[in-house]
Amino acid sequence: GSGFLALVVAIFQGYGDAGIWCWIVEDKVWLRFLCYYLPLLLVMTYNIIICLIIMRAVRDSSQEAMVNFRLRLYVLVFVFVRIWSILDRMQNVLGDSPVFPLALLHSIFSPMQGIANALVYGCNYQVVQQYRYCLRRRGEGFGEGSEDGALDPIESSTIAIS
Repeated sequence: GSGFLALVVAIFQGYGDAGIWCWIVEDKVWLRFLCYYLPLLLVMTYNIIICLIIMRAVRDSSQEAMVNFRLRLYVLVFVFVRIWSILDRMQNVLGDSPVFPLALLHSIFSPMQGIANALVYGCNYQVVQQYRYCLRRRGEGFGEGSEDGALDPIESSTIAIS
């Protein structure tokens, strides 16, 4: 997938200065869209469809509200983080010169995909309990369970994280 697309860009000598950072050069716009934005839009569409299928599958279950919230949050974060790069690059193609606010939003939010995903997936009750447990037990070593009822890492490895 992505290795093949990176190879395609290299074959067409597409890497170089792209304004904000080193990427696919500005004179190879077709390569940007073929090897990055088209796959990105396809992945966005696929994620939305899969989320809708999962939402339908968990309808009327005890976890419906929580699952729907997480899925909506994931899609919202994914689209919010990526929309700025799409708008900026579309403006670069259609406009005469770059628009600073778009370039700024692009350069701020694009690198934040990882932390945004970590917040969406890592901020649930079980994971937060594990963080607390590990912070409290730091330096004490692992052994018996804690007095505050926090989950032991070994015991909790069998708990499904929701």
